[in-house]
Amino acid sequence: MKIFGPAVLVVMFTCAGCKQAPETGKAFEKQERWVYKVNDNLHLALGPIELEAIAIDKAALQAKFQDREAPKVGFVQHFHFFVPGETSVKEPEKYHQSAPMNQKDENVVRVHIIEPWTEEMYRTNPVASRDARIGWQYLFSNKLQSGERSEEVMGMQCFQKSSTSDTWPQRDCLAERTPGEWAIFTILEIDPRVPWPTMKTKYYTKAYGGLTVAWSVHSKHADKWRQIDAKLWQLIDQWNIAETTKKKGQV
Repeated sequence: MKIFGPAVLVVMFTCAGCKQAPETGKAFEKQERWVYKVNDNLHLALGPIELEAIAIDKAALQAKFQDREAPKVGFVQHFHFFVPGETSVKEPEKYHQSAPMNQKDENVVRVHIIEPWTEEMYRTNPVASRDARIGWQYLFSNKLQSGERSEEVMGMQCFQKSSTSDTWPQRDCLAERTPGEWAIFTILEIDPRVPWPTMKTKYYTKAYGGLTVAWSVHSKHADKWRQIDAKLWQLIDQWNIAETTKKKGQV
């Protein structure tokens, strides 16, 4: 595990049968965890993991890091976990822990960013930056005004974009991920023309004082979007060791 710059944490992980780079082997064997301060309400204790919700000793980690220089506020990148119900990578013998993004796997969810909102961001960004329903109305206003209707797919409202020889088949969907909080999903359809069909989302949440979260997964798991998002928050909640955490949803 290495930290690149003051505000980026790259999380490596272990899995059965996966190869391990010699230079990182000792760190993985020790199962060291890093505490990273996303904001005052979210201090994530992340480390080489089995991509599952591993129990941690929060009190011990708090004591270990309280005497150290406080980590800088920033964002977390490259956080991975298995799709719920999946327990192994496709070809573990070819999977290198030292470069997890270099070996694509259909069963791994990639969290691209967990970023805090600041007072300046609240002041300078429009409400549409946080309410996906407003963004949805803006993006598809022509379709909505022309009377074209979205269809209900996998618990989401979706528009099917027509594909051409120059574009790939794609769905754009709006989903209520938790009561009162919405996200827009872009889903590249599984098609011979698409080399790596992906479902991706980037959304705002009031959790932990306000965050932007973005993740992606292979499109074959699109019907599990709700379980995937719930598992992400299960991991975040379990690995948060902030001592003065606001109630979820409070801004």
